[in-house]
Amino acid sequence: MRKFLIGLCALLLFAPAASAREVAGAQIPEILTLEGRKLSLQGTAIRKKFFVKVYVGALYTTHPMTTGRDVILANEPMVLRMHFIRAGVSPETLRDSWIESITTTLGTAAGSVRGKIKQFANAFTHETREGDDYDIVYLPDKGLEVRYNGQVTTAIEGLLFKGVVFGIWFGDPPFKELASMKNGLLGK
Repeated sequence: MRKFLIGLCALLLFAPAASAREVAGAQIPEILTLEGRKLSLQGTAIRKKFFVKVYVGALYTTHPMTTGRDVILANEPMVLRMHFIRAGVSPETLRDSWIESITTTLGTAAGSVRGKIKQFANAFTHETREGDDYDIVYLPDKGLEVRYNGQVTTAIEGLLFKGVVFGIWFGDPPFKELASMKNGLLGK
């Protein structure tokens, strides 16, 4: 028994802490815990704007998903993390980018959710700093939340709007400037 306890203590001492994946110099956790549920990292991708790395995108799901459609339609907890590697992106730029990407992706259907689009875009209130996280969180019982470094900035009910937002990365086709991220986020 003593040997077993010594071995167990050694194992615990030398076991690696929660693992992370290095992407563009950022440490992206392999596991996120969301309201008691563990979500696994599905994939990562780098968002670039004019050859400048802006953020590392990371998709966390309860189980692997193989298509963008799976992600859009899944009524289960998931997180799309934007881990900023570039400081200085203004709240105005973030809001304008969200409005453009969602309304372009939806086309004429954008009018039916215009209020939710504005509410969602207005959740981005901080200028980014290197290492900041904006998480787009979906919880079936709560809806879509935006979290800035862990703090909820807005919540919007409904699976439909979650599909709208996730559709800019995972739609068919995704928003033109995010199309290069789709396969990486799906882990392909």
